Amino acid sequence: MNTLTGSLKLEKIVVGLADADRDAAEFRFKIYLEKGKSGLEELPTSYEAILTQANGDSPKVELTLVDGVISLMQVHHGETAYISGIPIGTTWKIVEEDYEGYNVTSQVIANGTIQSNGGIESSGSIMVGETEVIYTNTAGYELPESGGTGITLYTMAGWML
Repeated sequence: MNTLTGSLKLEKIVVGLADADRDAAEFRFKIYLEKGKSGLEELPTSYEAILTQANGDSPKVELTLVDGVISLMQVHHGETAYISGIPIGTTWKIVEEDYEGYNVTSQVIANGTIQSNGGIESSGSIMVGETEVIYTNTAGYELPESGGTGITLYTMAGWML
């Protein structure tokens, strides 16, 4: 049975807003955990988290795993949630909820090495040491992909009227 544990660190960065708007914006995340290769029959249902706030306060928060989900953790710009005691080999997935109006990117860094880059969803396995996930929200919508039909089709349709 695996008794080694690692940690998951969730960091939030917001760009493209005035300081007051940026600091007031609240972002919610769902964290999914599965036993993966942890060797455990069941994962613990309780985890301790430290939420380091932008003002320097670091309250401890007790998180509960229900049906594989730690529901809606709220994080602001400049805050970091540090969840410890997760068994090595546990698979995790983090999904940002309610991100409308932002272009979202995420980056997973395990033991100092970039593992992946993504969007509203990131995932991986808990390893010895710390797994850091940085979510960056940039204000404004992502522009549509270019290179499509362009304006030619619409111009021709207008001429036909």
